[in-house]
Amino acid sequence: MSDDTPALKTELSALRSELVEQERLAGRVEEVMRRAVTRLAVLASEASPDLEEPLRQLREVIRDQIDPAQIQPLLVRIEKSAWRDDKAGKGIEVKNSDAGDLLRQLLEELSPSTTIADQIARLKQEASTDDRLTLERIGHQLAQTLNQLSNSGASGSEVCEVLTELLERLALTGALAERAEAIKSRLTDQPGGAKLAQTVRDIGDLVAQIQLGTTSDREDLEGFLREVDDQLRGLMEGLEDTRQLQQESAESGRRFHGDLNAQFEAIEAGVRAADSLEDHKRSIIKQMQALRERIDRHRSDDEQRSSRAESALKKLVGRMVLMEKESGKLRDALIKAREAAHRDPLTGLHNRLGYEEFLAQEYRRWKRYKTPLALVIFDVDYFKRVNDNYGHKAGDKVLAAIAKRLRKLTREPDFLARYGGEEFILIMPETDRQAAFTVAEKLREAIAEMGFTYRGEPVRITVSIGVTEFAGTDSGDSAFQRADQAMYQAKEAGRNQTILM
Repeated sequence: MSDDTPALKTELSALRSELVEQERLAGRVEEVMRRAVTRLAVLASEASPDLEEPLRQLREVIRDQIDPAQIQPLLVRIEKSAWRDDKAGKGIEVKNSDAGDLLRQLLEELSPSTTIADQIARLKQEASTDDRLTLERIGHQLAQTLNQLSNSGASGSEVCEVLTELLERLALTGALAERAEAIKSRLTDQPGGAKLAQTVRDIGDLVAQIQLGTTSDREDLEGFLREVDDQLRGLMEGLEDTRQLQQESAESGRRFHGDLNAQFEAIEAGVRAADSLEDHKRSIIKQMQALRERIDRHRSDDEQRSSRAESALKKLVGRMVLMEKESGKLRDALIKAREAAHRDPLTGLHNRLGYEEFLAQEYRRWKRYKTPLALVIFDVDYFKRVNDNYGHKAGDKVLAAIAKRLRKLTREPDFLARYGGEEFILIMPETDRQAAFTVAEKLREAIAEMGFTYRGEPVRITVSIGVTEFAGTDSGDSAFQRADQAMYQAKEAGRNQTILM
């Protein structure tokens, strides 16, 4: 008996160390899965607002411990929200109405005769759609209507000017931008005639292509969301497996300790009941053999659980690495797409969309803190003459040069954008009307002194400027209209002036 006791103690000590290691491994697996679920939940909540609240609650639940009773109902809510988003086609919100807005704007600019007015009114109503095929059809019908306008005596140059403005408001990049530039050149070189209808059809095709591109982007993002949902389910299944492993380990430990106690009690009872030394020996040998068998069985079970835990850990680490790569690619793509959507490709300045977003942000600050906020609108004088006399490419170079000079001279906190056509706009936070007027005057003088030339011939370029400051019950639109009105007063007063209103 004395020979077996040290061996038994050694085996029990080794078993305790093994149990501690199993608990450490299970905790590691749980922590890895908790981090993975948290990261994916943040990513998915940013992409789908309906998932934000249940995913936030899920992150709270798994932050400190894994409680299946709390996790299960949250998973049901997440699955239902994801299903609703997928069914409604709004997994990622993408603005698809820009093309329709641009067509409606073009229709607003036209001044047709009474016989054609009804056709344009109907087209304006239909342009409210986001459907690509409908917008394409409207484009072709608009071409026919413009053809009628040309035949009825409408100015081809006026129509081309409106079409050029439409193309300039399209924030395009790559091949689409090249197609738009080719159409603008055609409008400048041939401002009327039989080819006008074909040009409008080309614009309709371009708008439809933009719509197709936004639809494709949305489908790609929705596909990524579905992949994220699948990964979340897989990780939650991994969490459930880990919970089961922990429960099995705890239950196995309880049974093992119970069996050990039973074995020791049996040994003690055998010793008390034995009548001779030989009986003592046989009883102890029998009980020690049973004890070793129980220890071996427990070690075997632990080794199986350890193998399962290691396999689950490797699988989770692989999934996390994959998701990190995929989410990184998506993040970079979204940043690039957002930047492109907010930039004017010709000048590199922010575009109208970027302006509206920044203005909304500064307007909220102005309403809350009542710090000064000024708005400045620039419009290039006689810009149509530049296009008519020197060509559209020369006009583009003028706009790019003006943008470069304005960007160089404006302060870092100020926000400069190309609003559309030959119009620029400057938002000046924490600047009152008088200070904004002083800055605008310096910018006007700097542009007038630039000294443009075309084929050795000097070309005088100036701008008319309107300045205003937010006050009282102003909205973004009312302040803009006031600055715009001031700019037109500068035009009427002889151009190359700054008017404060």
